[in-house]
Amino acid sequence: MDCDRYHDARIHFPAHWHNMAFTGVLAKGTPVAQCIPIKREAWTAETAVLTAEEATADRDLSERIRREKGVYRRHYRA
Repeated sequence: MDCDRYHDARIHFPAHWHNMAFTGVLAKGTPVAQCIPIKREAWTAETAVLTAEEATADRDLSERIRREKGVYRRHYRA
């Protein structure tokens, strides 16, 4: 994900489960996704509750991605 442009909605890591015979619960700590952050500039992490405007932007972009094919590729990927 290019988070320089795409930041108004959540990031979901798609996955494909290969062992169709598996039943049960994954053990705590089992890796299920890999994320490799690339630092481009200095920044400070911030944590906060979403504002009403941020929640609306999240909902609107998520809905747009659900409705239209290729939204991320056309508008957010550099």
